[in-house]
Amino acid sequence: MDEVTLKHGRGYMRLRKSDDLIAIRPSSQANVAEVLAHAPADTSEVGTKLDQFQIVRVNNTPAMESTLDNLRDNYLVDAGSHVYHTPNSTAPIVPTGKITVRFTPSSTKEQREQVLAQHKLEIVDQSADEVDGSKVTTYTLRTTPESLNPLKVVQDLQQSDGVVALAEADLAVPGALTIFQIPVDPLLKEQWHLRNTGIQFGDTVGLKADADARVVAAWQRMQSLGSPACVVA
Repeated sequence: MDEVTLKHGRGYMRLRKSDDLIAIRPSSQANVAEVLAHAPADTSEVGTKLDQFQIVRVNNTPAMESTLDNLRDNYLVDAGSHVYHTPNSTAPIVPTGKITVRFTPSSTKEQREQVLAQHKLEIVDQSADEVDGSKVTTYTLRTTPESLNPLKVVQDLQQSDGVVALAEADLAVPGALTIFQIPVDPLLKEQWHLRNTGIQFGDTVGLKADADARVVAAWQRMQSLGSPACVVA
């Protein structure tokens, strides 16, 4: 899948597949140079390692898919994956194949087992957690060679009404992955100088839409509320 939008934390994340990068996890008996010696297309190391995955550039873009499939089948490779990035960044993001899942309290054992069987998932770990005052079981699942793309699996799980309460892909990223959200203060919409919609306290008298300091627009563009290190004199 070239692009996917997933729930992540309290927001949504849009991921796009890289046009020329793939990720390879060599076996313990091999290194990435040995692996690439078996690649059917011209490839080169990028020098980035994410959770045991080495990022590799396929210099012949049309051959990227066939190169990844070929390397996945190589005995020197434990796993291979596409590389993704967000629309606002070229930083590589790699699905590790692990998925965090919580089932709904109303789901039955048979329904949960059906989810695992349908998506060819296996349980790696499970823990008892407390969420909003209720005890829930959090499962760490892992895709298998028979599974679809981990992001496709998560997308399907998130659309599994009545059975899956939470499904999040484990993503290997350089640094911390954060999803920016506009503050939820109910009075924010009345702060016309931050974002002027032309309405304040339900009244349009004396207000001109978009006559503001573009503050909310700046937050959205920078994906941040700013830095405390910046001082406005």
